[in-house]
Amino acid sequence: MSIPRYKPKNSVAKFDPSIPEKIRPLIMERNVLSGENPEGYDELLNTLVVYYQPGSDILRWLEIKRLCDTIVEELRYSRIKGGLIEIARKPALVALLRAIENTSVVNVADEAEASANAWFTDPDKRKQLDELLRQFNLSIDAKAFALCAPQLQALVNMQIANDSRYYQVRWMLDQQHNINSLTLTDTESEKPSE
Repeated sequence: MSIPRYKPKNSVAKFDPSIPEKIRPLIMERNVLSGENPEGYDELLNTLVVYYQPGSDILRWLEIKRLCDTIVEELRYSRIKGGLIEIARKPALVALLRAIENTSVVNVADEAEASANAWFTDPDKRKQLDELLRQFNLSIDAKAFALCAPQLQALVNMQIANDSRYYQVRWMLDQQHNINSLTLTDTESEKPSE
């Protein structure tokens, strides 16, 4: 059984009408998740198209699309890192409060979950718990980071693979772009002067 792939409402990119008709179906699907900006994706892709000027070369169009997707993925990975740590903050706080209870006379372990909930909603409780954590030299962010370290490492590995794809595609496109620039320059210099 396959799981249906999420398709945003506007999953088809909006392109400059000068894009050859035969190429549009190959590059029209956006690499955009819900909550991401589809217009930003279109703008980035169109900017890359203007810069690299692929003409009717289908492979160059596909490489430009691939470059756009790797840039979008890199931006996504950067947003996810912060999100992972934010998600781990509450479990981190619960774990720290339970650790304090195990090493002191403070009775917070029974209330750890409720106290962690209050930390996010009650400014007075937040001040109280922050002071308690300071007394033990404990950091919610450090604990949250430690709790999500395996996910962060997996994300870093994905970023490394994505960076490799980015530099490979960018190198190929830049090489072709430089060749085209030289050809245009050579052609212009060969024109007879009037």
